[in-house]
Amino acid sequence: MRKMRKIIVIVGKKKLVVALTALMIAATVMPLMILGVHENFCLKIVVMDNGKMVPSLIYLMVFYPDGFRFIAAERALEGVAIFWIPVEPLRRAWENERNLHGRFALPAFAITVFTNTSKADFKVVTLKWKEFKPAVLGGFKEIVIKPRHLMKKKLVIKPASSSFSRMDTLGAISLLVSILQPYPPYKPGTYAVLEDYYEKAGRVALMKLKTDPYSEGNIHVTYRAGHTVYVSVDFFLFSVGTWDIGDYVGLSSTDEGSAGTFIPKDTSGYVSISATYRWEYWVYYDDITGEKVDECYLIYWCNFDPKSLSSQAGVEAEVSYEIVKSDVEGKGLPSESETPVPSMYSYGSTSESGFSVKCVDSGWFIAALETAGKITNPAAILLSLVVNVSVKTSSYQGFIMTADIYGKEGMYFNIEKGESDWGGYPAVYFKVYRTG
Repeated sequence: MRKMRKIIVIVGKKKLVVALTALMIAATVMPLMILGVHENFCLKIVVMDNGKMVPSLIYLMVFYPDGFRFIAAERALEGVAIFWIPVEPLRRAWENERNLHGRFALPAFAITVFTNTSKADFKVVTLKWKEFKPAVLGGFKEIVIKPRHLMKKKLVIKPASSSFSRMDTLGAISLLVSILQPYPPYKPGTYAVLEDYYEKAGRVALMKLKTDPYSEGNIHVTYRAGHTVYVSVDFFLFSVGTWDIGDYVGLSSTDEGSAGTFIPKDTSGYVSISATYRWEYWVYYDDITGEKVDECYLIYWCNFDPKSLSSQAGVEAEVSYEIVKSDVEGKGLPSESETPVPSMYSYGSTSESGFSVKCVDSGWFIAALETAGKITNPAAILLSLVVNVSVKTSSYQGFIMTADIYGKEGMYFNIEKGESDWGGYPAVYFKVYRTG
C-alpha cells in the first residue's frame, strides 16, 4: 500500500487523470471492437514542414450531397492525427442521392491544417469506393501534408491544459464517439463552422473555336453516364490572401449527353454545359483560446447536367492564347467540297495521357457572390478564377472532347490554344488564322 501511494504521488494528478481516461476509453472500446460494432475507416494525417513533423491544428470535413460537413478536429502536437470515419452513413447518403436525383460522388475528405511554423493548407483527398471500407477490412489511408502557404500572422499552438482540450484528446475520444454514433456531439461553433453557403447554376463554355475567313471546324463534347468527372475545389484562406486549388472531388451522373457544332468561316462556335457552383464560408476556431484561427472560402462544382450540353454560347474563362501549331498547310474546306476533306489539325482528349484537366470559368460566380453580398474579403474577388474539370483519368474518360480544324487548300495557318490567366490551366479554346 505504501508503495502504491508513492507511485500515485510521483505520477501526479494530471498524469493520473490522463491514464484513467485512457483506461476508461480502452475498456469501453475493446469490447465493442470485439463485437464488430466498430466499422469505421481509419485516416492518418501527418503534417511536415522542412522534413520534420510539426505541431498542427487539423480540421477534417467529409463531402456529402449537401456539401462539406465538419466531423472532427485534432490538436496534433506531434504532427500526427488519426481519425475514424463512419463508412455506412456516407455510402447511404450518396446512394440515396443517386436514386433520387441521379447524382453520385466518390468518397472525399477535406483537410485543413495550420502549423506552429505559421503555415497553412487545404487539401482534398478522394478515394475509390472499394477503398473506403471498415478498418477491420483494410480501410486505411495515410496522407502526408506539406503546407504550401505562409500565413500572414503568427500562430501559436498551445498544449492542452489539465482540464483537457477536446481537440487534444480527440485522437482517442473520437474513436469511442464514432462507434457510438455517426458524428461527434460537438457544441456548434466549436472547431470549424459553416457560416454561410450559396449555390447558383450557370452555363459555361467547355470548348470554343474561332475561325478566320479561310478556315472552318467542328467541335464536340460527350459525357457517358456513370463516368466520374473530377472537379477542383478552389480555396481562399484569409490568413494567406490568395486562391489556390486544394485538389479534386469526383462527381458522376446517371444521365448522359453530347453536343457538337460546325463552325463556318470567320465565326466563333461553342459547346457549353450548365453546372451548379457552390460557395462555402468556413470559420476555424482554437478550442483552448476560443480565438478564431482562420476563415476560408471554397468554390467548386457540386453538380452538372449532361443533358444540358449544347452548342449555345457559355461564359468563357479569361485566357491567353499560345501557338500549338504554326504554318499548317490547309487541305480544303468542308463547305466547298462534295467529298470529305482531311483536317489540318485535330484534337482528342482520348489521346491525352494520365490525369488531364481543362478549365472553365468561375469569374461569373465570383461576380454573383459579390452582388449577393457574400464575399466580405476584397482580396477574394478574382474574376479570372477558374474551376478545373477532368477530361481523362488513368482509367477512363470524364468529358470526351474532340476538335477538327480545316483550312483553305494552299494556304498556311497558325493554330492557338488557350490557357487560363489565373493559374495557367489549359482550356479547350482554339483560334485559327491565316499566315500565308
